[in-house]
Amino acid sequence: MSPPDSLRASSRLALVAAALMLAMVAGAVAGGGVTQQHFERAFEPRAWNQELAAAAAGTLRWILYFDNLFVIAFSACLVMAARGLQALRPHPLGFVAVGCLLATALLDFGENLHLQVGVQRLMEFPNGLWADRGEIELWSLLSLMKWHLAYAGLFAFSFLLVQVTALERLLVWSLRLGLVPVGVAVGVLGEREAQPLEVARLALMFFGFLMLAAALKGAASRATRVPPPG
Repeated sequence: MSPPDSLRASSRLALVAAALMLAMVAGAVAGGGVTQQHFERAFEPRAWNQELAAAAAGTLRWILYFDNLFVIAFSACLVMAARGLQALRPHPLGFVAVGCLLATALLDFGENLHLQVGVQRLMEFPNGLWADRGEIELWSLLSLMKWHLAYAGLFAFSFLLVQVTALERLLVWSLRLGLVPVGVAVGVLGEREAQPLEVARLALMFFGFLMLAAALKGAASRATRVPPPG
């Protein structure tokens, strides 16, 4: 696949990722606002298990379904985009970006599958204590690692993007000065304090994918533009 073809394919995948984010938001709204991210935080084990059992009876299973598809879409999108951009304009941070983003996808899958096992168990035994404190705290740590690897990967990825148009500049700086610092702040605040920033992070991610789709399409067009004769 040529670099322009990689960029066009990743542009389409960015739109798919944005659409899957909307599906997850719809599932969260239908389920009363509870998402898988609520269970990324470590709290009292009995309450954690009871809330997971209650969420499993709602829309959490569908949110996990769409999130798994989202992980596939965003990882394929960003890895293909990095490949295409690196072929056109190599940058030493390209390998950092791809490595961090692939590690993010792996941890995200692990987190979702861990919850899926818990959902299945607690649907069968809704009053059981499936996950103990140690397990909950371990997955809370891995969730934080997942998010911070994503921030590091996206920060590195921003250096692969060209800044020819105003939209491309907006995308680059929304990653560096928007998503990354906002996301890191979410990790150090309590759940209630972090809620406004979690909404901001969600919006930055959603509109970031839309901008990325347009930026990659533009980069593909510039890469295939035939210079005038003479």
